[in-house]
Amino acid sequence: MTRQESQESLYGVPYHHLAHESGKGEWRVGSFFNWGYVQLALLELIKEKVKLYRPRRVLDFGCGDGRLLKELLCAGIPEAVGVDISERALAFARAFTYDYKTVKYYPSLHQIGESERPFDLIVTMEVLEHIPPGQLGITLKQLVELLRPDGILIVSVPTENIRLVNRHFQHFTIEKLEKETKDLFHMDEFQFVCRKGSGYAAIRRLVSNRFFVANWTPWLKLLTWLFRRFVMKADAGTGAHIVAIFKRFPNTGESG
Repeated sequence: MTRQESQESLYGVPYHHLAHESGKGEWRVGSFFNWGYVQLALLELIKEKVKLYRPRRVLDFGCGDGRLLKELLCAGIPEAVGVDISERALAFARAFTYDYKTVKYYPSLHQIGESERPFDLIVTMEVLEHIPPGQLGITLKQLVELLRPDGILIVSVPTENIRLVNRHFQHFTIEKLEKETKDLFHMDEFQFVCRKGSGYAAIRRLVSNRFFVANWTPWLKLLTWLFRRFVMKADAGTGAHIVAIFKRFPNTGESG
């Protein structure tokens, strides 16, 4: 099974939508999605970063089943485009954002129309690790050409602190990210997310395991607070993921 086939097999269900914040202060996950707290942490952080820039037009590259785009549209982003190689994932994305008429989906960057570019901001959430290393530079060049001058690229990737899974070609360090983007973007800021270790392992087991999926609100509120307080923030030696913000160099690319 290829890496893409392995990833595609996950889309028997729209799994990115299984973990959610209830509106009452606790995070909830699905029966086989006990790493959902990591996704919710990344979603929360990326949404906060996007809102800071108040973009009018956003591209979600590698949008999957549309979870991030739905969150951004609900938060009031005026226009959005999602791109993903998986038609099955795009079918879920269209369904979950059916009521939003200002979002469009494409299976490749090349199909984005001239009238839909340039973008103020592009997000690649847990995507770059799925791209073969020999094609990563080409993909980043395509993204920079879709951004307006001084546009923003927000990236989240797994770090080399965690095991490489069969769906990924590589994991990253800050140095790797800077090397891949140095001719196109300036790294404006970054932070490490989700501290590896016994604390996270314990919370993960207490949320979901082979015996039960926690559903009692006071218990989940406590676990959510513990995750936010002791696990969400990390450093270079312990972080499972990096969230980095890049600014496009005004003289690169062809858009704008």
